[in-house]
Amino acid sequence: MIAETLYWIAKIYFMIAGFYYLYALYTGTLDTFAHVTGIIAVLFLISNIIWYFFRK
Repeated sequence: MIAETLYWIAKIYFMIAGFYYLYALYTGTLDTFAHVTGIIAVLFLISNIIWYFFRK
């Protein structure tokens, strides 16, 4: 139960961070936070999209 809750918090956080990173790339305002979490977040988003389609 606790592990599942933490998983969902991480999932939501990385999704927000992924969109933030793409927005920062688009506007050209990259900071340290965007570089550190952005790459992980984009990979996380891609893996979530792939997992969502293969789950069906």
